[in-house]
Amino acid sequence: METPSPLVPGSPLVDIEDLSLFLPGDARQKMILHHIDWHLCRGEHHLLLGHNGAGKTTLMRLMHGLLWPAEGRIVWHTSEGEETSPIAGRAVSALVSPDQQENYQRQRWYITGRELLLTAFEDTPLLYTSSSEQRHAQVEDMARRLRALDLLDRMVPEVSQGQLRLLLLGRALVRQPDLLLLDECSDGLDADHSRRFYEVLDGVREHCTVIMSSHRPEQVPDWCRKTRVIHQGRLLAPGSALPPQEGEY
Repeated sequence: METPSPLVPGSPLVDIEDLSLFLPGDARQKMILHHIDWHLCRGEHHLLLGHNGAGKTTLMRLMHGLLWPAEGRIVWHTSEGEETSPIAGRAVSALVSPDQQENYQRQRWYITGRELLLTAFEDTPLLYTSSSEQRHAQVEDMARRLRALDLLDRMVPEVSQGQLRLLLLGRALVRQPDLLLLDECSDGLDADHSRRFYEVLDGVREHCTVIMSSHRPEQVPDWCRKTRVIHQGRLLAPGSALPPQEGEY
């Protein structure tokens, strides 16, 4: 795989400006995120903290271009300039989440690990087109870095939770995104899969910007300790502590 160019630290990547949104299909149009402002620059790796239901997943889905604001706007800074289309969000970012993993486990699509990684290039859940030799080579190289070559010919419904998480991380990284969004991705991993997961992350952080959400900040690597806190759908000012959960003191 061709090594991507190092990112230019400090250059703009995503601008979120006074943004609020409700979830698609909600007839009540109840706002889930409220007046979010976040100006994310390249090289600013962040830990996103928040209690369950605070809005972490919704914010990450927004940054990936899967949700659209009811108020305010989001801008992605691409190689071709500023873009406001969610298509740009999908192009510059990759998302790994429990929902994504649960979808593959629930659907039990009978595809190989190799096919799963190849879906990254068209950003589809299943593989609908033939892939070039170059893409196959990129997939092989990514699996080698994950120490998961043995998973390429395994059927996805037959792999363990940790193995599927590694494959999904490989899927996210194989097309070299500018922004990597990791939603609670270390939860449930055993020691071996967790070690492989973080080794690969450590190797790509010079080339992409990482945002991780986690219930266990002590497991997050030191280079990803710049913290933002989301509480009840509102992104708190930089440096804010996580407020106690209701019922906590």
